[in-house]
Amino acid sequence: FIEYNPCKRVRRIKFDNMQNAVLSQKDETKFLESFESEWARDICIMVLHTGLRKNDVLGLKKTEINLDTNCIILIQGKTQRTVTIPMNETVRKLVESRWNNGSDLIFPSPKTGKEGVDCKTAINGACKRARISRVTLRDLRRTFGTRLDELNYSSSVKAKLLGHGDLRSVHRYERGTKILREAGF
Repeated sequence: FIEYNPCKRVRRIKFDNMQNAVLSQKDETKFLESFESEWARDICIMVLHTGLRKNDVLGLKKTEINLDTNCIILIQGKTQRTVTIPMNETVRKLVESRWNNGSDLIFPSPKTGKEGVDCKTAINGACKRARISRVTLRDLRRTFGTRLDELNYSSSVKAKLLGHGDLRSVHRYERGTKILREAGF
């Protein structure tokens, strides 16, 4: 038996775990035009325009959409907080086009008709066809938050729309062109 753990002498490799991929406006157009799956494309559009998390979009029910007030009102899966997300024209048209799909879900899986699990393969394929860096649904949510920041929305508004309970969480979205401008670039 040895008196110490020899692994403690090995230095850990440092790596940058900062996730900061944001989809540019130019790449967004190429990306959305490159989808073969209308279902996956529509999910990406929804995340880009609402900032909802993947599971919240995949499980979005018609009862959580109020077309009279033009809002999505749901209890977020991760935080269990009720959030109210205003729908812009793009989201409203998207919801209306998917309304009469024979399901209580807005985005039922095209294969099973039940709640979808993921659209990662379709997103990766669209990125390859568009010749852009790989993005994820989380990157699209980050893009939404970054765009809110670039439009000078307050931290409290960003936190409310993104479903964050702590204002410190929204500072991760302060990365876009605003930071470069402030740095003098």
